[in-house]
Amino acid sequence: MPEEQKSANLKTLIKEIGNKKGMKIKEVYAHFGMSSSAYYRTFEGPLNEKIAEKIADFLQLPVETVYQLHQPDSSQPIPTIEQLLELNAPDQPTDSTALNVNAQKNTSSQSKTRNAKVALFVVFCFSLMGLGAYSLLPLNEHTAEFHGQGVDFSLSAMDGINDFHVAMYHYEFDNIKVAIQDDHINITADIHTHSTFEPALSYFARFVASGDYLNGYAAVNYQMIAEPNKEVWIGVMMLRIGTTGHATGYWLTAHHDSPSPHEGPFAFGNVNLERLQSKINEAISEE
Repeated sequence: MPEEQKSANLKTLIKEIGNKKGMKIKEVYAHFGMSSSAYYRTFEGPLNEKIAEKIADFLQLPVETVYQLHQPDSSQPIPTIEQLLELNAPDQPTDSTALNVNAQKNTSSQSKTRNAKVALFVVFCFSLMGLGAYSLLPLNEHTAEFHGQGVDFSLSAMDGINDFHVAMYHYEFDNIKVAIQDDHINITADIHTHSTFEPALSYFARFVASGDYLNGYAAVNYQMIAEPNKEVWIGVMMLRIGTTGHATGYWLTAHHDSPSPHEGPFAFGNVNLERLQSKINEAISEE
């Protein structure tokens, strides 16, 4: 029989005995204190005495049999893997007393296994119940109310910026309601605009915004729905808004009523919001 075939028989036997012991192949390597590459190199040459004794102890076989499986020049017949596994199997008691004790052990083992399965099933059921109850709980939500002001900036006055128009309005924000839920934010408000040039251009609008919230900052898309003609302006806004204190930010939109054909429709401005709770605390402290 070729040397590599005998070594393969030995490695196969080690693997199968490891499986019987519930060990993965990596655990077998660790049992012998080897990496996978060192393990396979072990079988490329003669086995040293220390390794052979470790393998014999692992297989519960005489060390001579280990050498016989590995050495190519052995004149003795090589047992089959099935025969070696049979030799490796633990002896079974034959007398009635031993059989009875063994049966009791098996029954006890089966009972423990059954009890363990029942316990795991109960834990699993309670886990599902807990998950179901958690799904019914409301998500962590922070709400707040603000009021504030905003104003257009005259970016068109800067050289090279032709897509913006002059400052046309300043804004009053009332009834601002903010809801922050995890990484999402919703904002609603009433906006009263006041024209810088013509009082007739003043109007009232409903502000509705939603977007992402991260580490005290919000990025939202918004609509301003003007009354009474329902004209809609759209825009984007960045806000620094925490769960305490005031808020400030900037917005970008496009107006439909640019005062000059030489100026673009875009408008840019700021917004400063004051948390109403701060006003309440100030009023209490002044009493």
